[in-house]
Amino acid sequence: MAIVVVLLVAIQATALGAILTLATAPWYHAHLVTTRVWGLTQLEDQQLAGAIMWIPASIPYLAALLMLAARRLRTTAGRDSGLAPVLAGGPYSGRAQSDDRPINTR
Repeated sequence: MAIVVVLLVAIQATALGAILTLATAPWYHAHLVTTRVWGLTQLEDQQLAGAIMWIPASIPYLAALLMLAARRLRTTAGRDSGLAPVLAGGPYSGRAQSDDRPINTR
């Protein structure tokens, strides 16, 4: 469920950033006075803000999605495929355990 929520929020934020960046006309005319101080037109300011929303701001969403997907794959692999003993350091994991010594049969 968490993957779906993060994915939906990421899509919304990314889409808004892309739309603002690729717009051909400014959306907010109230910013006309504030953009002059920075030497930008309204459209340039809007496109810069959209690019920031689109590219750098999507990195945390991508990181969260990768983390959640990795966690999901780990739990699914251990539960569904019988790999729980292997993942937990069981006798077939290739890792030595403290009780992996030969049994004395005498």
